[in-house]
Amino acid sequence: MLLKSELKNFWLSSGIRKGDNILLHSNIKRTYFIFKKKHKNFKIDDYFESLIDIVLPEGTIAFPTFNFDFNNGLLFDYFNTKSKMGSLTEFARLSKISYRTLNPVYSFSIIGNFQKNFFGLDNVSWYSIESPFYIFRELNFKICILDLDDNSSMTFLHYCEEYFQVEYRYYKTFSGNYIGPDDLKRFKTYKGFVRKINEGIITYCNPASEILWEKKIYKGDKPFEKNGMRYIYASEYFNFFKEHYYSNSLENLFYKKI
Repeated sequence: MLLKSELKNFWLSSGIRKGDNILLHSNIKRTYFIFKKKHKNFKIDDYFESLIDIVLPEGTIAFPTFNFDFNNGLLFDYFNTKSKMGSLTEFARLSKISYRTLNPVYSFSIIGNFQKNFFGLDNVSWYSIESPFYIFRELNFKICILDLDDNSSMTFLHYCEEYFQVEYRYYKTFSGNYIGPDDLKRFKTYKGFVRKINEGIITYCNPASEILWEKKIYKGDKPFEKNGMRYIYASEYFNFFKEHYYSNSLENLFYKKI
């Protein structure tokens, strides 16, 4: 089978459809080497372009391009600060057709139909209703996760936590030097709704994922099984969290104390 056809079949069998709006969290290492073993000339370019070909022009893809150096006092440079979310996200960040949102910690590279909805988005609070996460919910993006467990990927959880102002998190400010897309350096302050580390709070949402599988809300394959891709719509995850928030059952599903 030709590489192009094989890649198309991979995405389609993973649940990606023409015109989807997706937020993609990925660990491509395993599947990359599967394709590389069969096709010696296979490159990340092929991975990226095959996904773009399926989803665009009607759909949208959001790649997380998070980088946490700003929190440690290092300069954020809009064009030069790399994504730390894996090689596919860094490739997307560098693409001429992508637009990177402006938050120095939780930025996304957006490609496709709804890209304009993210223009100029410089949310002060990482996960707030002014952030890309709100747009993911409003447009009901399909959250797709490749070969990662929820603890390592489900950042949308933090939007839910901030939305409902959970008691095990609080606001903390971070300030530093920031070079924006206009190439001007500024001193800027942002804030995160962070864990109460002094109370032993850790993110622990894999138990929630098991329930999502049991209820058949998660669809696709578990990490490292078959294609390794699963998906859930943002509204489904939000409503699932909301249910457990109002039943006071978040602990040991989404977080725990150690």
